[in-house]
Amino acid sequence: MPATDELPSNDAGRSFFEARLTGGGTSGGGFSGVPFKRMFLVPALVLGLAELIFIAYPLWIAFDLSGLGSDTLLRTAVPVAIGAVVVWLASITAWVMPLWSAVLARRRGERVHKELTARAYRITINGPIRVLLLRTGLWSGAAVLTGMFLHVFRDWPIERVAEITALASVHAYILGCARAVWCAQILGEMRARLFAAGSPLKRFADSHFRRFMLVSMIVAGGVLAAQAAFAYYFVPITFGQYLQFETYVAVAGLFGVVLWVVLARVITRGLRRYLAAAVSRGEAVENAPAAAVIYR
Repeated sequence: MPATDELPSNDAGRSFFEARLTGGGTSGGGFSGVPFKRMFLVPALVLGLAELIFIAYPLWIAFDLSGLGSDTLLRTAVPVAIGAVVVWLASITAWVMPLWSAVLARRRGERVHKELTARAYRITINGPIRVLLLRTGLWSGAAVLTGMFLHVFRDWPIERVAEITALASVHAYILGCARAVWCAQILGEMRARLFAAGSPLKRFADSHFRRFMLVSMIVAGGVLAAQAAFAYYFVPITFGQYLQFETYVAVAGLFGVVLWVVLARVITRGLRRYLAAAVSRGEAVENAPAAAVIYR
């Protein structure tokens, strides 16, 4: 298991929330300076509007969804959209609730349970990638379900279903990268304020692989955005050919990201073992490499 999946030790778990933020004492007054709701509400509104402009509107125009009629859309797209919103809200609530509960407990001057501390700490590390993958998956799933409904009710060819799914996936992934960056900034600030205790080595061991993967995924999103813009504006092809091109690009992008995750875990295996040994406080770690090997 990577170091990011390891729970803080007993001492670390007790000490994470002992740090003071703005001079607050045991009453937790310092935690009143954490604008929890506002920090998450603004990105949700801004990026939600951006998704309507850069995902929903292009799909509406590209596939002439307005020509389907309101009755068809009410029976297909609307239920799918409602289901996606419910899944998103339920997932975000489940992920963020430990962090919110920990902040509330400290504001009231209560002791935070070690397990709750560990869960809150992990979400500040894993949150950005989870948000990126979930948001992209929801748009992809919504597109494929809507396309399949239209395949049944309006005789859409299966190729058209693949095209709407691919276009939604590419656009959603690109905007998902922006959402992940914003989320990483927010959670990183909260982690620095709420979990200030602990050694820098431990914090690096916990977060380095997730941060490495997040940067790689964002770079992939930038590449997808660049090639999509170049193909659309500068390559002399028809719009139908562009949709076919994006279908293959989406599949290739998914394959590339999955392959890179596997390779990254293999490449960084020695580093993760070394860090696990370095922060284990004298406990033996099997097959941990020497420091010289990691340095090279």
